[in-house]
Amino acid sequence: YALKDIDLRIKSGETLGIIGETGSSKSTLISMIPRLYDVTGGAVRVGGHNVRSYDLKTLRDNVAVVLQKNVLFTGTIKDNLKWGNEKASDEEIVWAAKIAQADGFIR
Repeated sequence: YALKDIDLRIKSGETLGIIGETGSSKSTLISMIPRLYDVTGGAVRVGGHNVRSYDLKTLRDNVAVVLQKNVLFTGTIKDNLKWGNEKASDEEIVWAAKIAQADGFIR
């Protein structure tokens, strides 16, 4: 198991930093909130509700996670760029790539 016997309660509006050694599953723990990873046992709850009960799009539209190491998800680069805004136009995607200075290696 990456995580076992975790019981973490964070009050609404509370700010929390999670620190630990490399490989201690900090990113795994946080990635379970927007369901980038799903739990294999137990539950992750937000607002008292299991995250699996939320529509995935609604959940991800309302949860922000900044990980130390950026990763790409499955799909095309365009799919990844649209992850934050599925309705983004091609022009907006090109603009986002340019301001991220990623347009050079995408082409």
